[in-house]
Amino acid sequence: MEKLPLLHYQTERFGDNVFQNSIILSVFHLLGDSTYFFEALTKMGVCNKDIYIIGIPYSNRKESVEQLREETRCVYS
Repeated sequence: MEKLPLLHYQTERFGDNVFQNSIILSVFHLLGDSTYFFEALTKMGVCNKDIYIIGIPYSNRKESVEQLREETRCVYS
């Protein structure tokens, strides 16, 4: 997550359970650094099974979609 310093800072600032018992629905351009955002949500307490991602079809990176799916997140693209 070092590639996105502000995201890293916020993850450290808010701690491990700020999003515990939350469900996340996101509409996202699934680019190379998108996975860091969802990693941060997981570190802040969201279960992977409670993250639903809708990728914008014309701008998704296949590798990012595959990685997010491998991590058991619900990805629609």
